[in-house]
Amino acid sequence: MFNKLRKCLTAFMAAAIAVSASGCNVGEKTKYAMYEGDFNLKAGVYIYYQNEALKSAKALASEANESLDTNDSEALCNTIIEGKKFLTWVNDKTLANCGEHIAAMKKFDELQLTLTESDTKSVKNYVDSIFEDDDNEYVKNGIGKDSLKEILLNSYKASALFEAYYGEGGIENVQE
Repeated sequence: MFNKLRKCLTAFMAAAIAVSASGCNVGEKTKYAMYEGDFNLKAGVYIYYQNEALKSAKALASEANESLDTNDSEALCNTIIEGKKFLTWVNDKTLANCGEHIAAMKKFDELQLTLTESDTKSVKNYVDSIFEDDDNEYVKNGIGKDSLKEILLNSYKASALFEAYYGEGGIENVQE
């Protein structure tokens, strides 16, 4: 049953990649899942957000129906989450998360913010430690080292953006 769900998700992912890559040259550019202006979103980043959306969808489906077998792909495909079919919700959530990822990366660059050396070193060390084992969950799901590094750096960049806007002396300068 889970294999059916994987096949459905794979089909959605393939369709999303095909749409985003249509008209592009085959080769080097095929390692990207989305293009937003001059920003290219790595396929591994897309897959990561898709896996996260799938986990969230399963959790929401389980909350709504405690007797639901989340390993039964047919049952999941027939589940409605927030008024949407299960796979539609997963796809929409994936695209929303990818959009937020891209927006944070672009705004970070636009504001010419930088991360500390400590932050970048921390991310590098963490990613290196995970990839010491070639049989980790990221590799099994098609998420490479560079993609995971980008995802983690993005979380640091999002925090830096928040501080740049709402921290002391920030753009929005929120008072206590």
